[in-house]
Amino acid sequence: MATTPPTFTGTPIVPGYVPNGTTVNGHALSANVTVAASDLTTGTLPMAQLPAPACSWITVPTESGSGNAFSGTNKAIVWGVYNPYPCVTNNVAYVVGTVDNTANNYALGLYSGTSGGTGTLIATTAPTAGTTFAPSAGIKHIAWNASNVTVPAGRIYIALTSNCASSCAALLGTPGTGVTWAANVQVSVTTGGAALPSTVTLPADSFSSGASIPALIVY
Repeated sequence: MATTPPTFTGTPIVPGYVPNGTTVNGHALSANVTVAASDLTTGTLPMAQLPAPACSWITVPTESGSGNAFSGTNKAIVWGVYNPYPCVTNNVAYVVGTVDNTANNYALGLYSGTSGGTGTLIATTAPTAGTTFAPSAGIKHIAWNASNVTVPAGRIYIALTSNCASSCAALLGTPGTGVTWAANVQVSVTTGGAALPSTVTLPADSFSSGASIPALIVY
């Protein structure tokens, strides 16, 4: 029986192990290796490790009834919708039901958050005059004021603000059939029609089965 440790010379090879200089897809095995989607030619990765796909999200499938009415100044209107998966967006399309071909300003955006809490701005358009935002009825397209915006999965609040006091533009949505926890609810902003603030106080849940939710295409 050996009574002293063995002495190795040269570079011993331990069966079942590989040198830490070995690489896998360019990743050295000198430390833990994280496999990314770009490393795969076959197989799958968990959703959390995959890059967010481009948005192709329609908030509601139909459009007809108008659903927004501003009351007072320095207000935004919010509607609750659900985004099923995280995605990246650059633009939004909406449907004008009531025209406002004037200099009144509008800004359309998306917030994330929960009932009665702080809503965090995800995406917003720049303040846009009615002559561009709602000059005529029908579908309109507008870019967000930032590129490649990630919209998380879960509760999202559509927000629309304006400095309009009467005869305001209105967006078309689902007439009397929308189910939501926030339907056409006004929240305070510093200046109506200006850029949407980075945070707002979201309304407490008030569930509705007959809401007119704006039909947006987020893409």
